[in-house]
Formats: sequence, C-alpha cells, structure tokens
Amino acid sequence: MKLVRILFLVLACAVGSGAIAQTPKPAAAATSTHTPAHLAAADRVIDAMALAQVFGHALERSVAQMRANDPSSADLLSEASAPLLKPQFVTGELRDFVADQLDLASCTAIADFLQGPVGSKHIAAQIEELRTGKPVAVTLDEREQAAEQAFGQSKAGDDFVRFAAALGPRFDALTAKANAQLAANVRALLDKRVMAPAQKP
Repeated sequence: MKLVRILFLVLACAVGSGAIAQTPKPAAAATSTHTPAHLAAADRVIDAMALAQVFGHALERSVAQMRANDPSSADLLSEASAPLLKPQFVTGELRDFVADQLDLASCTAIADFLQGPVGSKHIAAQIEELRTGKPVAVTLDEREQAAEQAFGQSKAGDDFVRFAAALGPRFDALTAKANAQLAANVRALLDKRVMAPAQKP
C-alpha cells in the first residue's frame, strides 16, 4: 500500500465520521519548545500534505448540511466559518503537533518527498478522491517507483507511517474544536446583529 494512501485512509475516516459534530475535549494551552527551523519544517509538512484542504472539505461539508437544514442561515454560516477556512487556522493548530511527532530531519525529508514529483502526484490524486468520492489512479514510471520505494525504506518513511496513525485522532480533535469555534462565532454574530438596531439613535 502506498505510504500517502495510508495517511489519507486515516484522514478519510476522520472526515467521514462526522467529526465536525463531535463535542471537543478541553485542551490545556501549551508553549512551543521547538526551534523556529523545526516549526518551519513542520509547516512545510502541513502544506505538502494539503491538510488545510482536507480540513476545509470536512468543514464546508458540515456547513453545507447546516445551510440545507436552515437556508436562511446561509450568510451567517458563511461569515462564521470564514476564519476557520483560512489555511493559517490549520497550520497554527497542527504546527506543534507535527513537530512533536517528527524531528527536523524527518519533517524536511517528508516535505521534500511530498512536494516532489512522486508525492505531489499522490497528494493531488487523494485530494481529488476526497472531493469526488471516486478512486483516482496514480501512474508512476520506473524511476518514480524507485524513488517511492527508497522513501518508504528510509527513517523518514517509517516516521511518516507512525505519524499517519497519530494524525487521525489529532484531526478529530481539530475538527471538534472547529465545531465549537463555529458555534461561538455564530452566537457572537447573532448577538452583534441583535445589538445593532438597539444602538441606532
């Protein structure tokens, strides 16, 4: 099984399980102990894995269901969810987690692979599969197959498989937190709209 597919099978379970509707567990605030270089490499992993897109897909699907149940709330939901759909939200939430799971060398090697010709093919295919629900085949030539095999047999490849297993539960927690923040944003916007007429002279 392809390494990238292992990761997306984990994420697909998180996205498909209705994680947006879960109740979040309180989490203690933490201060990063990682170096700027390590955090920058973790950001590269998040970007290379298109985690913001995966998260956005889950959130947008949840919001679409809410709109279908209450069409009059469309504008409110769009405004409330906008901050959560920015890539910076996912990066900020996952940066330290990625650095906790992967050392600097593995972050760099994984990002290099996923942003390279082989990994990027898998990522693009898995994003399309997540979007359409239909399997997308990835064709690799002999040189690309050799590069994929070499990555899989490396320390970074082993770390990537372990990271994939840890990412599923963390992704669930992230989507649950987003659900709570979305609800809070909706309440704040409703309060603002209620107060606005009262403030008019």
